[in-house]
Amino acid sequence: MHILVAKESEMCARLVARVVEQLGHVAVVVRDGSAALQVMLETNTPELAVLDWRMPGMNGIDVCRGVRAQGGL
Repeated sequence: MHILVAKESEMCARLVARVVEQLGHVAVVVRDGSAALQVMLETNTPELAVLDWRMPGMNGIDVCRGVRAQGGL
């Protein structure tokens, strides 16, 4: 399973990604909301997204709204 990890904190992002990978999944890590939205709208959309509440550019809620507005998920 491909899992998007969008966390502003590098340390938290690495920790979550490590756990995801230890569970046998593929982690795609980004550090801001704009990058998260871009990944979510790609044709190979991740099956799960772990979004930070506060990130530069867009927060996790804005990312969800952006995906929904584009007809995704």
